[in-house]
Amino acid sequence: MSTRNAIATAIAAGTTVLVAVAAVPASAGTATVSAAATRARAIGSCSASGDHAACALTVQANRPALMHAYITAAPKQVIKGQYTFQCSKAGHGAGETGTFDSKGPLKITLRPGFADPASCSISLQGHLPGSGKLQVSVTVTDKR
Repeated sequence: MSTRNAIATAIAAGTTVLVAVAAVPASAGTATVSAAATRARAIGSCSASGDHAACALTVQANRPALMHAYITAAPKQVIKGQYTFQCSKAGHGAGETGTFDSKGPLKITLRPGFADPASCSISLQGHLPGSGKLQVSVTVTDKR
């Protein structure tokens, strides 16, 4: 299993994952890369099954660098829904709303609208027009 798949599996299971990126010396013929270690973790999930399965989730994270929403259906089919993402810091706010109507699995990447937000929240709702199982989850990547 690749490192990327192992991390994704661990996150889906709700496990905290530490990821560190090492710098490569410029003498190796490549540019130097450096990045702070980050921590990705699951912060909420819900599921539903049956005809027209629907699931709604609202979560909040303090000081997030990045958030991801994952929406899957079994069997694979169109998933419909919407989300609202909001961040705040010292009286300032930023956010976005969106809808989706697409065959799953879906991954929505949500970035704060400014550096170092105090908190961010996401409200996410999905439903299946047919019959099946719907899974909705959210992960957050914190700055270390």
